[in-house]
Amino acid sequence: MTVHGTVHKGFEAVRDGFTQGQKDDVGGAQLAVYRGGELVVDLWSDPSQPGDRPFDGDTLHVLMSCTKGFTATVAHLLSERGLLDFQAPVAKYWPEFAASGKRDVTVRQLMNHSAGLFGFTPSAGMDGQGLLDWDLCTSTLAEMAPLWEPGTAFMYHMVTYGYLVGEVIRRVAGKTVGRVFADEIAGPAWPGHLDWPARVRGRPGGDPFQHLAGGQPRPAQRVDAQRGRRR
Repeated sequence: MTVHGTVHKGFEAVRDGFTQGQKDDVGGAQLAVYRGGELVVDLWSDPSQPGDRPFDGDTLHVLMSCTKGFTATVAHLLSERGLLDFQAPVAKYWPEFAASGKRDVTVRQLMNHSAGLFGFTPSAGMDGQGLLDWDLCTSTLAEMAPLWEPGTAFMYHMVTYGYLVGEVIRRVAGKTVGRVFADEIAGPAWPGHLDWPARVRGRPGGDPFQHLAGGQPRPAQRVDAQRGRRR
């Protein structure tokens, strides 16, 4: 494993910590730290597995769970503007969600992982391809009964948080959470950083989805939410 990149004076300990953390990791890793808008740490380690795709500081990745913070930030933005009440029932904004005993589940309970909907029931037959279908996932969650009495216990909603809070945001704002985040937060803060085609063109791993699909783009499939059949 080799660590590449640069750190500004005074941030050498960050490089040392990154190197220590990656010494037994066979995969690649990246770390970028900004201070006052200035890039002060820009490090990456290359993967040691033979046959891995080219990797450097600009290689794109799928970020697991990082977007939960983005989603929560958008929800707080809408709340700050008086458009979303965390104490209100979810069904106020998403009427279908009231099914199966969820009429009184609040937006706050979605936000704090106490809604009892931390995963899809086995009977839903949800698979990796199904998770890419927003309407299928949200309609399935709207029909589900909570796995415990909402508000009485907590469990990390690892897979469902984005669909639950994101659908509330979509109902309130009329746009997806990604679109609101781009328009209201990321765009103003980092102008020009959301031009995906221009920024990924020519980068190592510039099309991570093609890589995950084994080198060939997968054909689009439409899922019938009532029957779960792909067409």
